[in-house]
Amino acid sequence: MDNNRTKREIIQLVESRRITSEEGFQRLKELRRKQADVQTAGKRERLFFSPVWQESIPGSIEKSASIAGNVLIFADNKASIAGISEKLKGDSGGSNIRIVSVFAGEKYEKRDTDTFAINPKSRDDYRSLFTTLRKDRGVPGHILHLRSKDPFESDESLIKKQMGISFFSVFHLCQELLEQKIQGTIQILYFYSGSTEKRQPLFSALSGFFKALRMENPHVAGRTIALSDWNEIPEIVSDELKILNREDICYRDGKRLTLRLAEFHLETDAPKSMLFKQRGVYLITGGAGGLGLAISEHIVKQ
Repeated sequence: MDNNRTKREIIQLVESRRITSEEGFQRLKELRRKQADVQTAGKRERLFFSPVWQESIPGSIEKSASIAGNVLIFADNKASIAGISEKLKGDSGGSNIRIVSVFAGEKYEKRDTDTFAINPKSRDDYRSLFTTLRKDRGVPGHILHLRSKDPFESDESLIKKQMGISFFSVFHLCQELLEQKIQGTIQILYFYSGSTEKRQPLFSALSGFFKALRMENPHVAGRTIALSDWNEIPEIVSDELKILNREDICYRDGKRLTLRLAEFHLETDAPKSMLFKQRGVYLITGGAGGLGLAISEHIVKQ
């Protein structure tokens, strides 16, 4: 493009009064901006980021002084929380901490002072539970959800079961928490079986739910924690309840990992071709125009 000729043409348009001097000035500014863009286009570097798991040592993270008050634990049975209860009471000296257990049942039931049963799918049962807790010793400051131990299965009936013990259970729990007059912060730790290699979509998706909940009420702090070995959970619970941040965690081979954004170099780090399953089913949303068709054709060719 002959920039000088273009500049002269704009000046001639102004001199011949075909455009105003103000309009000519704006056209010259736009021409200069385009020239600058052309000159710097080759120098610009595109930045890409990809989520990666990186080791994070608990000892280097800011922690609260101690764990005290009520700890509410949703579990499958008493055996699954025995080690946790012993560890937490041992850490606190046993005098200023109360462990409240909640197990799955047909309906709400208060079995003893610190043991309850609820139907995980019943919104009313969560209301009854917190009504009782509020009258006894107040709303708990720490909540552990330990009922998502089974690996993800694609069978429809199993998915419904897993949704009931994972998402809907946490959803009803948080609904009730939002109706409480919360003083301070309530911490929710949601544990599930998973690893960095084998993600559990039904369970790990609760990370997004907790982030949305945080914007609605910053007093409810939820985190997801993936475990490859549930035998380590007493020590993990003791550490994680003291950690003040809200990062999602994965424990693998005794190491604590957090999900971070790392720079991604498209030229060297990207796979040469995208992998698609033979006879796979892919849902393309927002692609009703030409872009969706182009992506569909690319998938078919792969």
